[in-house]
Amino acid sequence: MPLDATPKTPSQPQQTPARAALSGPNATIATTTNKQTAKEFLSEKNPVNETQQLICLAYYLTNFMGKPKFKTKDLRVLNAEAGGARFSNPSMTAANAERQGKLLSPGGDGQKQITRHGEDLVKALPDQEAVKQFWRERRKSRKRRSSKAPAK
Repeated sequence: MPLDATPKTPSQPQQTPARAALSGPNATIATTTNKQTAKEFLSEKNPVNETQQLICLAYYLTNFMGKPKFKTKDLRVLNAEAGGARFSNPSMTAANAERQGKLLSPGGDGQKQITRHGEDLVKALPDQEAVKQFWRERRKSRKRRSSKAPAK
């Protein structure tokens, strides 16, 4: 008889690297009920640039994995799991999406969260004409100041 006579139970399902990295105090991951993987979601949305890809991953984290606040590292890890094209500089892409497009917003403690505008962009995908219309509607008409001094 072997020294260890306790019956062996089946081991827990192995976590993928992205799922392990996304587990934490703020992560309420509902991965067992997901009907669509991140890879399938990216394939369906067919993002054509890094900003679109990053926003799609942020949308997936929020709506499919139940994680409304995330770090850029979470997006990078999820992208690797989904087999997406590697980001050249994910931190800069996220900063640009936050600053220029208002697609992400600060979530506190160095985290980010997707905005209503970011969700609208993802809903417009994969139709690039709808994305162009989205950006046209988001443009603000600015009043230009005259470079000349006001007339007296």
